[in-house]
Amino acid sequence: MLGKTKEILARAKAKPEKETREIEERKIVQEAVYITRKLGEVLERLRIGDLTGLDEVLEDLAKRTAELYEKYGDTALPIKSVVYAVIGVDDPDTARNVYEEAKKALNEGRVPRARTLVNLLRNEIVIETDVIPLAVLKDSINLSRTFLKRGNLNRLLDTINLILASIETIRTLLPRPLLEAYYLAAELEKLKEEDKEIALEVAQYIRQRLELAKILGYITDEKVIKDLEDKIKAVEESAGKPEGKEKAAALKEELAKARGEIKEEE
Repeated sequence: MLGKTKEILARAKAKPEKETREIEERKIVQEAVYITRKLGEVLERLRIGDLTGLDEVLEDLAKRTAELYEKYGDTALPIKSVVYAVIGVDDPDTARNVYEEAKKALNEGRVPRARTLVNLLRNEIVIETDVIPLAVLKDSINLSRTFLKRGNLNRLLDTINLILASIETIRTLLPRPLLEAYYLAAELEKLKEEDKEIALEVAQYIRQRLELAKILGYITDEKVIKDLEDKIKAVEESAGKPEGKEKAAALKEELAKARGEIKEEE
């Protein structure tokens, strides 16, 4: 493999986690992060019996929350995001072998062995996002102020705990092979016409990434698969020609639509 091709592949392999992390960090609503952090501080102060200036703190939080609610409506805002990769298998041959071994183990009744093998059939970016529902936040902070004015500290403590307990974690899975293929297609757009051999090698690796995604079940729509395969073929046929960049752009656009996501809630 050419040195330049290795550089391209290395860049594409590094981008899924890095780019996804940057995208998710931009989604965090810092004002909601601040409110949640201050509620944690209120809870700690209540536990040690420190009520100094607590009404002013809750009044400020109520105002901030009302402004968020007016801006975003009845929704849940992201306050924390963790991005990491889970790579059990990273090439089609290994994935195919593991898949067949898992089926064999299951057919033989060796369920623990099958479960272990199935858990290896993953190659994905995992995004775990903590979100806080604005309606619960708004109503509960107002209720907290009422309990504080009445001197009902037990109910106040329970209400703050309820707010923090309402934070839920949403897990999103992104198919890493398709993300990697997308970034490789972006690299193809940058190549010059004389880089024909490099373009062909990169296109072949994109084909391999698509094959891996198919085996792992990240992409199952036969029409989508056929469209992607046709566009990879078009890239290969246009390598070293003026229309090469156009074909690479079309492949990248198709991969952007195909890479999808799966959401899970804890």
